[in-house]
Amino acid sequence: MIRVNQNSKISILLVLIGVFTLLTSPACGVDESGISPPRNTFYNPLGLSAHPDGRFLFVSNAVFDRSYNRSFISVIDTFENKIIENLTTEIDLYAGELKLKKSCNETAEAQGECVRRVLGLVTSRDQNTLTSFEVKSNEDHSELTLSCGQSENGRRCGGQFVQYSGLQERSSEAPFGLSFDGRFAYLSHINTGAVSAWRVSEQTPYLDFACQLQIPGANLIAQHPNQRSIVLSDRFGRSIFQAERLPQDNGDCQLQILSQDTVSNSALSSEHQGIAFNTDGSQLYLVSTIEGSLKVFSSSIREDGSLFKQQIANIPVGQSANIVRVAGQALASSVDASNLSTLDKLGQGLVYVSSLREGTITVIDPQSLSVLSRIEVGRQPHDIAFLLDEQDQLRAYVSLFQEHKIAVIDIHPGSETRFTKIGEIK
Repeated sequence: MIRVNQNSKISILLVLIGVFTLLTSPACGVDESGISPPRNTFYNPLGLSAHPDGRFLFVSNAVFDRSYNRSFISVIDTFENKIIENLTTEIDLYAGELKLKKSCNETAEAQGECVRRVLGLVTSRDQNTLTSFEVKSNEDHSELTLSCGQSENGRRCGGQFVQYSGLQERSSEAPFGLSFDGRFAYLSHINTGAVSAWRVSEQTPYLDFACQLQIPGANLIAQHPNQRSIVLSDRFGRSIFQAERLPQDNGDCQLQILSQDTVSNSALSSEHQGIAFNTDGSQLYLVSTIEGSLKVFSSSIREDGSLFKQQIANIPVGQSANIVRVAGQALASSVDASNLSTLDKLGQGLVYVSSLREGTITVIDPQSLSVLSRIEVGRQPHDIAFLLDEQDQLRAYVSLFQEHKIAVIDIHPGSETRFTKIGEIK
C-alpha cells in the first residue's frame, strides 16, 4: 500500500482536478471563426489506436485551445516515423478516446455474409459527438484512405458519420470512455452518469444507437474478452461496475448491471481511471489515480455471468496514474485476425501504466506481479499503443499530451535497449 502524507495528497488532488476539469467541464459551441488546426504536427495528442494490419498509428488530437475551431485525427506511418499529412482529418473540438477495429455487423457475421472493413471511432466532448470513419488500404498495405463524409476536397468529417452521442437533450453529455470490439461500441457519458451501446450498421460504415443504462460514476470501459459484458471504472473511486448487453427478440438490446463491487471506502483514494483485462480475462487491472497504484484482481465468471473478483496486488505506478494497456492484447471474440498472434507472443501480456504527473510508463509482469521497469517518456503521458516496426521489432507508442509529441519505446524481448525511450514523433 502506498503511504502519502496529507500535503502530498492535496497537491496530487489539485493537479487531477485541473486535468479532469479540462476533460469534463461543460463546453460551449465551436467558434467557427477560429482557425483550422495544423496538418503536420500534433496538438494535445490523447487517444491512440493501431491499424489492425499494423504499420499505421491513429492519433486523436484533443486541441484544448479555442483559437482553433476543430480537433483532428493524425495518422503516423511507423515505418517512416512521420505524419501522413494528407490523411489529417478534422473532427469536433475536444477529441477524446479513439478506437480502430476490423468491423462486421453481428447479424451479417452470424449469417456468413460478413464483409469486414476497418472502422474507426472517436469521441468529441465539445459537441457531444461520436464520429465514425472508414479506413481502406491498397493491396500491399502501404497507402491508406480515410473516409468520414468529407465534402469534395474537404478535410472535415460530416454527414451521418458524425452523430450526437447524448442520451438526452442536454448541453453537455460529455462522452468520455470508449470501447469497441468491431461489432458493438460502448460509450460512457460522465456528466449524466450513463453508458450507451452502439451497433455496427449492416449497410453503412457507421454505428446505430442500440441501448443505454444509467450508471452514476461510469468512467473508462473494458470489454471482457469472452462474453458480452463490460466493466467500468468509477470516477468517484469506490466501485467496479459490470454490465451485460442482452439481445432482444425484436433485434433491440438491453443493458443490465450484473455486479457492482466496492474496491475502496476512502474518499482520498477517489478517481479510478484506466481499466483492462488480460487476454483470457483471468486478471483485471484498475488504475487508482490518487493512490498512484494499479490494483490487480483475479477474475472468473460465475454461473449467472457475473464476475468474481479478488484483489491480489496493489502496485505503485506513480502519481496521477492514468491509463493501463496490455501489450499485444487481442480479444478472443474480435474479428481482428491479422498481425495479432505475433503481437501477442512478443508482448508477453505485460501491463503498461502511464503516470500523468511523473511522466513515466511503468511495466508490470502479470505473473510475478512485480515492476519490471519505469520508463521516463515526457510530460503528461496518456494513451499507449503497440506496433511492430519495419524490422518486426515491437514498439510502444505513448501520447505526450503537454509536449504535443508521440514517444517511441523499445519493448522487444531480448533487445539491448528494451524498456527505454528510443525516439519521438512530432
